[in-house]
Amino acid sequence: MRRRRITGLLLLAGAAAACTRTGKLELVGTVRECPPAVGFSAQPLQQELGSDISLLADATDAGPPTGRLQWSQSEPRGRFSNAARPDATFTCTSTGSSKITLAVTGDHGCYYASSIEVRCVPVELCGNQRLDLGEACDGLLSPNGSLPRTERCASDCRSILDRCKPCEDAYCRDYHGQGTDLIAQCFEDKNPSAAQQCAALVRCAHRTNCAYGARGLEACLCGTAETAACMQGKGIDGPCRAELEAAAGSTNPAVVTGRLGGLDLAVGKANQLLQCDTECCRTTCVP
Repeated sequence: MRRRRITGLLLLAGAAAACTRTGKLELVGTVRECPPAVGFSAQPLQQELGSDISLLADATDAGPPTGRLQWSQSEPRGRFSNAARPDATFTCTSTGSSKITLAVTGDHGCYYASSIEVRCVPVELCGNQRLDLGEACDGLLSPNGSLPRTERCASDCRSILDRCKPCEDAYCRDYHGQGTDLIAQCFEDKNPSAAQQCAALVRCAHRTNCAYGARGLEACLCGTAETAACMQGKGIDGPCRAELEAAAGSTNPAVVTGRLGGLDLAVGKANQLLQCDTECCRTTCVP
């Protein structure tokens, strides 16, 4: 508190006589001072769930904000960090609007408050390149930081294999009601090497989305090369060439494609399972 000398004009009124006197009255004492009125900014005024709104108090009178500062909200839409500081953060935790208020209280009970309305909105979780609660992946992100080479993130932020499995279990374990378990014959082959080759080829096809067109697995081998050129080994740039050659036991393109229809090798078993995906599980297994 500061001591001030106040000089002014005193009017004295008599009850019985209508008279006035002029003079000087000198008061020496203390004056209570309130903190400067403050405003604040909130950036941005609308934010997605889980994201922050930056709050910054600033004095509108001379000098910086003084007194005790406290941030509050009219509706429970988020939480404050540094709620007693002029530079605070508000993190959205539920959707809706809330009035953010900054209150400043001086030492003698002087009080000033200012408010701004902010809004917390839902976030488009899948596709925001951030791993949110309930997502197996998002873009190239997965719980361990990046998708394994054998997986691919689907449009609903689940790995293709995770999303595809329930449908495959329903339709591909008894393909066309003929008692043929396409999943078991691929992934559970008694020959561990064959099982690995079949699984690697199926996962490559899922990851690259190469097997679901008119050419099927041939496109995974040949890529942009025309069939005739591909069969001659020219211009082959298919994304799953290595997996196909391993599963077929040959590097000859004609031999590889010729073995797609059989079930004695991993390449044929993978081909049949991918055909089931395309036919029965297009909405879940095919990106």
